[in-house]
Amino acid sequence: MNKDINKDIYDEVLRALSFLEPINKEKIILSMDSEFLQLFPDFTNEELETILNQMQKEKVLTVSKADNGELLYQKNLPKRSLWQRIKSLF
Repeated sequence: MNKDINKDIYDEVLRALSFLEPINKEKIILSMDSEFLQLFPDFTNEELETILNQMQKEKVLTVSKADNGELLYQKNLPKRSLWQRIKSLF
């Protein structure tokens, strides 16, 4: 797969993830833009898993398990430096 296409898919998966609640793979795919999925009809579950593993290594998302053993994914809030936190107070 081309690196540009892979980056586009990575960005779309990142956009589909939520800060507020952990979601499973099915909800990630359902929250992706339908036009985007039409552009990439060969997008597979294995590619999604690879992208999610890469995001986990980069600490972009957190993985947890549901009661039924299903993996849930949640986007991490970006860390702010001490200077940014002090600056936001004024």
